[in-house]
Amino acid sequence: MSEPPLVLRLRDPEAAPGAPGRSPADMLALLGPRIAVTVALHPEDAAQRLARGEETLPAPITVPGQLDTGADGTSVDPQLMRALGIESVGERDILNNASNQVTTVLIYPCRLFFPDVPGVYFDLAEGVTGGLIPQEPAPFGGNIGVLIGRDVLRFCRLTVDGPRGLFTLEVDAPPASISPETP
Repeated sequence: MSEPPLVLRLRDPEAAPGAPGRSPADMLALLGPRIAVTVALHPEDAAQRLARGEETLPAPITVPGQLDTGADGTSVDPQLMRALGIESVGERDILNNASNQVTTVLIYPCRLFFPDVPGVYFDLAEGVTGGLIPQEPAPFGGNIGVLIGRDVLRFCRLTVDGPRGLFTLEVDAPPASISPETP
């Protein structure tokens, strides 16, 4: 029998500070469900760097993340990849739902985890980046660094309580590594 899923109940972290007079329900409707996400080196990348003699590895970076049930894959801001010194392993053409046009994005391996959910991480063999993260400032300081797509969300159950401005994210343990081909 498998371990029970971890349950995370969060108010939208953007609700209070930047939007006086807006209720949590209004902010959830405006911005969608957000959660802190930590981006780190993929374990294989970290092992290769240590094998080359690097003594210190870049520290993981925590940014706001947007749960996006409309995105096939997870997208990470390319600036985060540069800050971590992660190099692209190729590129891929994807359909950008916002523009309804094919967009070429760079592919980067990385590890993602939710700091509020201990012990669960996602090793993304291909974490896509590029023009999929809105570059213009979002309302009420709602900028994000990661769009969490269905490649990660398929290991989660998301329940939204709109009237109260809450959501519940239940996370099952994912396989050791996730790629578009992972069944």
